[in-house]
Amino acid sequence: MNLNKLKKLVAALLCGAIFAVVAHAQPAGAPDAEVLPDGSLKLPDGTIIPVPEGTVDGSGNLVVGGVTIPKPTATLLPNGNLDLGDGTILTVPALPKGGEFIVSWFGADLFDFNAALPATTSQWYFSFTLKTLYHFAADNWFYLLPFDATFYFKPESGNKSLPAGTWVYTNNLFPGQTSGTWIWMSAANGFRDLRDSNGDGVLDLPDSEAGAQALNGFMYIKNPSGYPTTQEGFFFFGEFNDGNYIWRVGDIANAIKLRDPS
Repeated sequence: MNLNKLKKLVAALLCGAIFAVVAHAQPAGAPDAEVLPDGSLKLPDGTIIPVPEGTVDGSGNLVVGGVTIPKPTATLLPNGNLDLGDGTILTVPALPKGGEFIVSWFGADLFDFNAALPATTSQWYFSFTLKTLYHFAADNWFYLLPFDATFYFKPESGNKSLPAGTWVYTNNLFPGQTSGTWIWMSAANGFRDLRDSNGDGVLDLPDSEAGAQALNGFMYIKNPSGYPTTQEGFFFFGEFNDGNYIWRVGDIANAIKLRDPS
């Protein structure tokens, strides 16, 4: 990894307003997409998105590249709250969960790899905000391929949308993570539609160019268990030629590789 390039990239991104709420333009509806015989996704402008590797085993776990990503487990309490098993309790949401609701909540940039499957079926999707992800359809859990981790999206929290900002939960972002944590993600921090080249809310890049953009942005992590320093703060995530990395802002020396290049 070229440290000078990374430092320049971090400096450039920090020039933006971290907490600004960005107006986010979306098309009126999800465009059509064609599933090719090999399972790849062909977008309206001809862009081909290869189908990700991965199978679901008999226990409902996701197996990617020989590595098993366990299906998240949780206990529903009598009052309707969700116990994630590590001491974290998610209060019963005011909004519905899973299926059609959470897929629609992500917006018009979410394409399913198999259009024949309903949103109530666990399946792979491609998002121009977070790239390839897998939805465990009964709930708001997703496996995000760029992060190689599972995330629970809480859509009624924060500013109530991914562009404007919302809270997500994970218990396996960092290797060696021993407790779960809440993360603030938003377009204002960089996680915007990759077809919006300068963050002004206008989709100015065609699908074919946007798909090649590097996914990067800042995340506010409440409890970075598994990282050398555990106090809460902003972290930077980015895709680079030699892999996907995350590090605390100002602490690039301790950058952690989350995933090797595809």
